[in-house]
Amino acid sequence: MERGANLRLLLIACAACMLASGCFAARLLPLPSSQILGLLQLQNVLESPPALNGWYTWSDFCDLPPSPNLNIVCENGSLTELRIVGDKPGPSAVQDYRNETADSRLSPSFSSSTLGDALMLLPNLTVLELVSLGMWGPMPSQLDNLVKLRVLNFSSNYFSGGVPFSFSELNSLEVLALDNNLLNGTFPDWLGRLPQLRSVILSKNFFTGPLHGFNTTTFQNVETLLLDGNFFNGSLPAELALLPNLVTAFLAQNEFSGPIPDLSRLQKLQSLNLNGNALGPDIPSLGSNLVVLQIARNELVGPIRDDLLGNYTHLRMLDLSFNSLTGFPPLSLFTLPNIETILLAENHLSGEFPIDMPMDPGLVYLDISSNFFTGALPTVLALATAKGDRYVDIQNNCFDVKVPKQQPQSFCLYESSMYSPRKHKNVALIAGLVGGGVGVVLSIIAVVFVYLCKRKKTQRSPHIGDYTASSNAGSSVAIPSELLSNARYLSQSMRLGVLSLPHNQVFSIEQLEEATDNFSDSALIGEGVRGKVYKGRLEDGTNVAVKCCCFDPKLDTHDVKAQMELLSKLRHHHVASVIGYCFVDGESGNRNDRRLLVVTEFVDNSNLRTHISGSEDTLSWLRRLAAVIGAAKGVHYLHHGVLPSIFHHDLRMSNILMDHNFVPKVADFGLPRPPPHVIAMQSAHVRRSHYRRRYAKEMDVYNFGLILLEIIMGRPPVIEKALGEKPKIVEMARFMDLNPSMDLIDPAIVGECGGESLATVVDIAMKCLADDMGARPSMEDVLWNLQYAVQCLQDDSSIQTGRFSARSSPSVRRGIF
Repeated sequence: MERGANLRLLLIACAACMLASGCFAARLLPLPSSQILGLLQLQNVLESPPALNGWYTWSDFCDLPPSPNLNIVCENGSLTELRIVGDKPGPSAVQDYRNETADSRLSPSFSSSTLGDALMLLPNLTVLELVSLGMWGPMPSQLDNLVKLRVLNFSSNYFSGGVPFSFSELNSLEVLALDNNLLNGTFPDWLGRLPQLRSVILSKNFFTGPLHGFNTTTFQNVETLLLDGNFFNGSLPAELALLPNLVTAFLAQNEFSGPIPDLSRLQKLQSLNLNGNALGPDIPSLGSNLVVLQIARNELVGPIRDDLLGNYTHLRMLDLSFNSLTGFPPLSLFTLPNIETILLAENHLSGEFPIDMPMDPGLVYLDISSNFFTGALPTVLALATAKGDRYVDIQNNCFDVKVPKQQPQSFCLYESSMYSPRKHKNVALIAGLVGGGVGVVLSIIAVVFVYLCKRKKTQRSPHIGDYTASSNAGSSVAIPSELLSNARYLSQSMRLGVLSLPHNQVFSIEQLEEATDNFSDSALIGEGVRGKVYKGRLEDGTNVAVKCCCFDPKLDTHDVKAQMELLSKLRHHHVASVIGYCFVDGESGNRNDRRLLVVTEFVDNSNLRTHISGSEDTLSWLRRLAAVIGAAKGVHYLHHGVLPSIFHHDLRMSNILMDHNFVPKVADFGLPRPPPHVIAMQSAHVRRSHYRRRYAKEMDVYNFGLILLEIIMGRPPVIEKALGEKPKIVEMARFMDLNPSMDLIDPAIVGECGGESLATVVDIAMKCLADDMGARPSMEDVLWNLQYAVQCLQDDSSIQTGRFSARSSPSVRRGIF
């Protein structure tokens, strides 16, 4: 009996062994020689990335252990899944900016066609992921033969051109991920005909044109649509509401404009990101299941309607910052049952919060900074911040509390009244007529007010620097003569509506030769990498500057002329006006010999650097602040007061000109892209800004940070650049210390700059120079901080001693009001 039982056990064991051996053999059936050849060819085409080390003809590919960089799956003796992740970063703008060697393409011998041939030897692939491998050139078109392909991921490479139309034959495709490449052309709307497609990921490329191709028969299964970081333009199509399964839509950082369509039919939509466009004016109607809504940095105006957001019971994150929203936000917004983050900074919101304002316990991140809120701080905000269990930013408002960076209540009341609905249209009309003159005059009045207050203080404190102009020594109130003359000058200009300079003239070369005495050396006033600058005098007696500019020969003549005509129409008191231009064709139609002569107003008092670190008398701290405030207004006007926005690309001290009244004017903006050999002579981030308009605004802010450092130190900052590393500002680390050394500060302003005023400027300069471009402030935020630095001088006790500490800066303590 026992022997029979043992025999049965032996038979069961043999059967199990045979079954296991069979399964093992099925799993490890040798790959066909053609697929082994395809893998080895792929290794060779990709130039042997580290993940493929040790691949040989005898390698057991199906038994290779999976890793983050390599995964191979075989079924029934055939390769079905292949995932290779290399170590070559794609052309992300942030990586390019930080590291000049970040462009890690494969060698010039790489061929995308050969890549396609190798992949064709793997016909049963269902998943193909080749990521961060440095592949470049057009995308291989032969992939239409991979009819079983469900996932195609070529993220973070350098593929260019359009998406091959042959991909429309991949009827099994569910996921297409081509983000972070150099792809261009228009949106491949034919993708909508792929019946199984669920995810379209085309972020961070160079696609242009409008979105189209959405209807009741296309993209019906798409759940994820990621198109952020491109150059799509036009309006958002209302047909997006026809995608019944859409869950996630990222359309941020494009150039969309106009109203946001009604998307309330998208009941599955959970995450919508429209940041960084020009959409508005209204907040759209959306599905009630929304979890994340981001419409920051757009053109939203008017109040936040309670009926739009009050029903979003699933909402966790709301970002409406950097718009022009007005009125008081509905209190129901702060009590949504799942809300965690609310960002309303940099709007025109106003009103008083009730002292017993309710707030959902889950709301842990609230930013209402840079608005016009007044009154007492609600108890819930005060308690939450004291406990440290919430992040609350209330800076740059007018709350009635003793906290840093709060303006007088009268300031917010006046500013909010200017943005009230009944005045909005009139304000826009006036702003358009005077080209920003109203803001300039108000700023000067504010500076004059600070001067008056300072003067009263100087009567009690002989240690404070004397800001009195000698020509006003006998006046009852001591105000610098340039401020008085500026106010008279601006008032006269405002009555005229615009500056009196002529504009939009097309000059002949003969006219400019006569104006500059045939471009004589005696008329030469400057020379830069783009050409020489001459002083001239037109027939009507107008003094002008004539800039000889070279530009990229690839640019179309018509486009260059259209750009100059646009520039010649701009008028702002802190922008050097372009009066006209002269276009000179090259001999025998040679595009490389074309010249552009730009005629601008003549600004007669050199540039800001001359008055800070040059040989002339240096400006006081207050006058330095007035200069950079004016320059910031000019840059802000170019960024936000003009459509399309104009970016400088090479903002620096020598491009901020000073007139005889010490009014700063930003010059050399918006000029056509220079030739490649000139761009090659410029710094890394300037070079990339010429080609990546998407980040040009942040690069202008970076350059403005360098300007702020120079007015603080009285000299240009030292920038070191080691091979293969990003440029480093030597002084930044010392400024970031809690107690920076006073030897960093220009001796000419020690004793008059004030600790809090100086620390505020240092802090905003450090933010401008942040490595992360997304963390840099807007020019509006820069302007606010500089104006606050002037206000600090009114009653800063540290002026007498010149004390300076990073702890003096309220911005250092963000999150603690």
